[in-house]
Amino acid sequence: MRARKTLALTVTGFLTLLATATPASAQQLIDASEDGDLAFAAFAFMCIVFVGCLFAIDRVRKRHDD
Repeated sequence: MRARKTLALTVTGFLTLLATATPASAQQLIDASEDGDLAFAAFAFMCIVFVGCLFAIDRVRKRHDD
């Protein structure tokens, strides 16, 4: 069981490194001066996902403490 977790963590780490190490083709994916509505929607989506992640992490921590 421990070997399976170690392997999964290693593969996940490698894939994360591979995904983030590649150069980005565009520095600014959404230009807010031209695409204001899309920029707002993307920012709102990122905020909702961030709050959702924090909520899920807090729930896992609280369940672990019980």
